[in-house]
Amino acid sequence: MDKNRNVPNSFSSLTFFTGLCIGLTPVAGALAADNNEQKSDETLVVEAAQPSLYAPQKSADAKFSRPVADTTRTMTVISEQVLKDQGTTNLTDALKNVPGVGAFFAGENGNSTTGDAVYMRGVDTSNSIYVDGIRDISTTTRDTFNTEQVEVIKGPSGSDYGRSAPSGSINMISKQPRLDSGIDASASIGSAYMRRGTLDINQVMGDTSAFRLNLMGEKTHDEGRDNVKNERYGVAPSLAFGLGTENRLYLNYLHVTQHNTPDGGIPTIGLPGYSAPSAGTAALNHSGKVDTNNFYGTDSDYDDSTSDTATMRFEHDFNDNTTVRNTTRWSRVKQDYLMTAVMGGASNITQPDRNNVDTWTWSRLANTKDVSNKILTNQTNLTTKFFTGSVGHDISTGVEFTRETQTNYGVNAITPPPVNIYHPNSNVSLGGLDNNGANANGQTDTFGLYAFDTLQITRDFELNGGIRLDTYHTEYDSASVCGGTGRGAVACPAGTPKGSPVTTVDTATSGNLVNWKAGALYHLTEHGNVYVNYAISQQPPGGNNFALAQGGTGSSANRTDFKPQKAKTSELGTKWEVLDKRLLLTAAIFRTDIEKRSRAER
Repeated sequence: MDKNRNVPNSFSSLTFFTGLCIGLTPVAGALAADNNEQKSDETLVVEAAQPSLYAPQKSADAKFSRPVADTTRTMTVISEQVLKDQGTTNLTDALKNVPGVGAFFAGENGNSTTGDAVYMRGVDTSNSIYVDGIRDISTTTRDTFNTEQVEVIKGPSGSDYGRSAPSGSINMISKQPRLDSGIDASASIGSAYMRRGTLDINQVMGDTSAFRLNLMGEKTHDEGRDNVKNERYGVAPSLAFGLGTENRLYLNYLHVTQHNTPDGGIPTIGLPGYSAPSAGTAALNHSGKVDTNNFYGTDSDYDDSTSDTATMRFEHDFNDNTTVRNTTRWSRVKQDYLMTAVMGGASNITQPDRNNVDTWTWSRLANTKDVSNKILTNQTNLTTKFFTGSVGHDISTGVEFTRETQTNYGVNAITPPPVNIYHPNSNVSLGGLDNNGANANGQTDTFGLYAFDTLQITRDFELNGGIRLDTYHTEYDSASVCGGTGRGAVACPAGTPKGSPVTTVDTATSGNLVNWKAGALYHLTEHGNVYVNYAISQQPPGGNNFALAQGGTGSSANRTDFKPQKAKTSELGTKWEVLDKRLLLTAAIFRTDIEKRSRAER
């Protein structure tokens, strides 16, 4: 019997991306069917379209009940096969498949970003990244070794996930055990000392249970940046019971450890459009470019993180059309880093010899972070299909309870020595982070209730709508070290020793969010449609980073007396399935209006 090599459930390859491919025999007895005797003179012929490994037709999130081609949103699903073929290792690389989405903001003037700093439709979307439909609270680089597919939904997602960015959301779907034993292993060697290995083992245990284990290890340097090194390891065991039955239980655990070197980049001196920061430094306008291999950090620079996530999901099929799912997840992400980078202002330049820029030095800024994020959530979802008269209904409804906490540990300031512009010396030791007790603590509790319905009015015409109600409560307190000098210094209360942490902010806010969406779709042909959609999404104060500011003064968007930021998006689009549904072509025009911005944002 010929084995279909394109069946997604097949585990049968050991791949070396350096060019060597070795086939492995699947553990399951794939040839057993050849030995079965013919038990009937009748022959049943079944014809079915082979599913595309590159263009998944449906979202894995139960909140999206319709196929991607019939969803009145701009949605892109990046399959596991695409991730494999491209050698994709992290979320940022995966998003290169989606136009208008990516890590476009790397930071400047010593304030570089770390992790997946994702922008979508021109708006920061870093706080709207989800894993299996649950908010991912990390600010680290997300590896894809345990990812089945990546789903990108453009436009407001408030009705889907609650508070979120006005630009859209990203949902990473985790790998799960399945009834197909096998091994998929890969080893990669590349430029910049790149070495990576992954192992994916799926083992059937009995008729309805399976175990899956994903492992990952990677060491690499950034191309052309020998001082910038990245190292991460991951393990993801999972168990499934009741596969193929009406009751299914999934148990998942994910652990990822990263040891990276942050990169503050290089000065733009000598590049087209560069202009010296002052008349006194005008000589920089005529000096050459710096070496792109220059590293302006120190040997003490680092970016370490540890992520742990435990998930339990239970599913029950009442019948072929109705399913209930309950998911409980606990996750903790700890990250600390020290990054030094140059400051480009005129006041930061020292000129030992004003006529020789080769002697000039630049001040360096030390960015630090020591943060711990936790999330505990329970979500219940019900999907069902039925008819009222001639109108078909496709319903998804549910409730969610979530507690998110964040602690930013106070760190004493670090002053790195200046660095030569053209001949930087990174052989500098700054020591580690020194916590001073001036911590900032934030916590948000959320209760959400949502319902979506797609109405099949006729064979060619559909209407859809959804609403989500969220009740939230956010608490925030922060402290500063007293007795300092300069801008923002805090005086020590009577009897408090100098250098002690003193609470400067202690506040809270509560409120309700109503997010909704409505759309219509008309099939022009069997494989093409046009659609319209209107959606509203809201982001309350502190919804992005758990931080709050006292009301009454200041222009911070996190002031407790500010109302939630509201985004309204109208979208008109068309989708066409071609090449036997192996290719989906989409086009859309949209308009997003963001209301109630703070003065600083305007």
